[in-house]
Amino acid sequence: MLGINVFEAPEMNRDVRVSASGEISLPLLGAVAAGGFTPRELETALEELLHQKYMKDPHVGVFVRDMQAIRFP
Repeated sequence: MLGINVFEAPEMNRDVRVSASGEISLPLLGAVAAGGFTPRELETALEELLHQKYMKDPHVGVFVRDMQAIRFP
């Protein structure tokens, strides 16, 4: 579980689960690839996506709330 905080846009703040395919779902952005990124790398990616269409100078925080490994037989 990841905590996503978009500063000065509290309506976008939420806790999200990373899907088995490595994606998270966020308002405005839809499905976003998150697997394989560090929290800082994901912050940068989300800031770039928000800047492209929605915000002049977005600042995003990504926080790991819970780590669970998915094991397949």
